[in-house]
Amino acid sequence: MQIINTLKKWLSSTPIEIELEGKWTGFYTYSLASPKLLRNPKFRFDMELMLNDDNFEGFVSEEIIGGEIEDQIVVYGKFVDQKIEFHKLFRYSYQLDEQGKVSKIEGITSPVLTKYVGHYYQDMNKFIGQWTTRYEYENKEYSSSGMWEMEPNTHN
Repeated sequence: MQIINTLKKWLSSTPIEIELEGKWTGFYTYSLASPKLLRNPKFRFDMELMLNDDNFEGFVSEEIIGGEIEDQIVVYGKFVDQKIEFHKLFRYSYQLDEQGKVSKIEGITSPVLTKYVGHYYQDMNKFIGQWTTRYEYENKEYSSSGMWEMEPNTHN
């Protein structure tokens, strides 16, 4: 037990060298509870972040809506001790039909907020975590969830 406590203490005090500011590329997937069309694909996203102490903000573009619908997706969050938490704020909500075509859902009056929580894994140089979103449409509440990963975009 002493070795485990010592290791935990060492890991929590080890400084993490990561440059969060800049361009990141990742993907997200939907959980098995999601509609069948959404369960298997990995949806790519690109994020550009600006850092202010432990807080950051930026913009995201997503493969699922890129080229289909113009939406400037805002992201803001915090990174402390290997843990990242951020929100993506969509102006609109979207649906994917059986043919894989994306369309904007009309009638949602408030922006859709998606919460991402994860950890940075230094040995892999990436973040891995889970996401959740909720919104109300026609007096019914909807939610989705899944997992995500992102790593520095070294190609741009």
